[in-house]
Amino acid sequence: MKFDWLWQAIISMIFFVAITLLLKFLADTKLKSGIINFYFFLFTTLAFLPLVIWEGSEWKIPLKSLLYFVLLAFTAVIANYYSVTALAEAPNPGYVLAIQAFGIVITTLVAVFLFGSEISLIKMIGVIFSFIGLILLSW
Repeated sequence: MKFDWLWQAIISMIFFVAITLLLKFLADTKLKSGIINFYFFLFTTLAFLPLVIWEGSEWKIPLKSLLYFVLLAFTAVIANYYSVTALAEAPNPGYVLAIQAFGIVITTLVAVFLFGSEISLIKMIGVIFSFIGLILLSW
């Protein structure tokens, strides 16, 4: 079986679930969201360093990409801050993840316009069911 994007996405999903649960454990210690995220990103940055060196990646980034990195950092700070805050207050971390997963619907629809991605009728039905599932979970 080929190790394609689907398997990579499944592995990613499993580890994002683990991240969510670990963040919930940390949030339950009453540490503030900012400090949790600071150390999370600090250790993540340090963990990526050997990978970047091993891949032989070029450290210089194109100037045209700089704005995207600034927007990415700004977006990540807001998303992760409120993610940890929500995890600290939610009765079940799965609820937070379900609401965040609604991004699937938004991303799928926006990608049609931004990237010219195609969406079939069956996939649109899947988007609709995802939306219905979110409503039922948050009820």
